[in-house]
Amino acid sequence: MSKQKFIIAARDKGQPANETLEILAALHRNEPECFIKLEDESPIAEEMILETQKHLWTEKHYNVLLSNLETLDCFSYERCLYLTKVKEKLQKDNIRGFSLSLGENNKSQLDINNKEFTKKADELNIQGLLGGYKAPASLSDALKKSDISLVRSMLIADLNHSKLDVQEVLKMGIYAETQNAQIFEPYAVSLFAQAIDENSVSWNQNYFSMQLVYLNKNFSRERFLHLINVSKAIFSKQEKKETSLSLQSEPQQNAQEEPKKTEYIFSKPSYKENNDIWKTALKIGGVVASAILVLIAIFK
Repeated sequence: MSKQKFIIAARDKGQPANETLEILAALHRNEPECFIKLEDESPIAEEMILETQKHLWTEKHYNVLLSNLETLDCFSYERCLYLTKVKEKLQKDNIRGFSLSLGENNKSQLDINNKEFTKKADELNIQGLLGGYKAPASLSDALKKSDISLVRSMLIADLNHSKLDVQEVLKMGIYAETQNAQIFEPYAVSLFAQAIDENSVSWNQNYFSMQLVYLNKNFSRERFLHLINVSKAIFSKQEKKETSLSLQSEPQQNAQEEPKKTEYIFSKPSYKENNDIWKTALKIGGVVASAILVLIAIFK
C-alpha cells in the first residue's frame, strides 16, 4: 500500500469517509515512514481549521487540501486525518458531489471528533496512551526525589525552540502527572499570572515570554499546553516569513500573490474542570490536540 491509495480514496468524494479512514489507519500502521511530521509540512499548505469553525469546512477548502497533498510536501498523518474529517462533514451535510450512493443502513459511521477519541483513550488508560514510553533518566530521578521544581523546569526547557518535539513534551507531561499529581496546579488568574489569550494574532515572542513567567507562577496544564501551541505558532510564522523573504530575493518572472496571513484557530478550553493533561489538550486544540490524536490512533 502507498500513500497514493489514500489520495485516490480522498479523490472519490462519494466513497464513505469511514472507508477512507480505514485506508489511512492501515497506511499509518503498515507504512508510517511515508508520513512527514506536521511541523515539517510545506509552509504554503492550506491552513487546517479546527472543529470550532466547521462552517469554514467547504468543498473549496477540501479541494485545496487535497490538491496540497498531491502537489506539496505536506503528507502528514494529522493533515490526512483532518481531510477525512472534512470529507465526513461534507457527506453528512449532503453537499453536492459528496453524497453517498449507499442506502441508509450503510451510511458512514465515522466519528472522529474529540469525544470519540476521549472515549477510546479512556478505554486505553494512561499507560496505553504512553505506549511503553521510557522517560529520560533525569526526569525519572527528579520524580523519585519529588523535586517538583526540577520536573517543571524539564517540561518547559525546550518550549522556546524551533525544533520542539510536541509528542515528546506531551509524553513527558503525561508521564510526570501519573507519577506525581502535584506537578500541575489548577488554572488560576491573578495579578502575577494573567489570563491566557486564545487569539493567535496576539501571539509573539513578547507574549510567549510573559506567559512563561505566568506559567512559573501558576503551573497549570492549561498554561503548559497553551505555551506549546504558542511556541509552534510563533516559529511557524517565522519560518513562513523567512521562506517568503527567500522567494522575494529570487528573480521573479511572474507576479506573485501576497502570502496569506497565518491565523491559528483553536478551541476555547474550560479552565474549571480538573481533567488529565491529555483531556485538557483535546479541549485546547492546536498542535497539542493533534499530537494527542496521533497517540490515540497509534495505540488504540
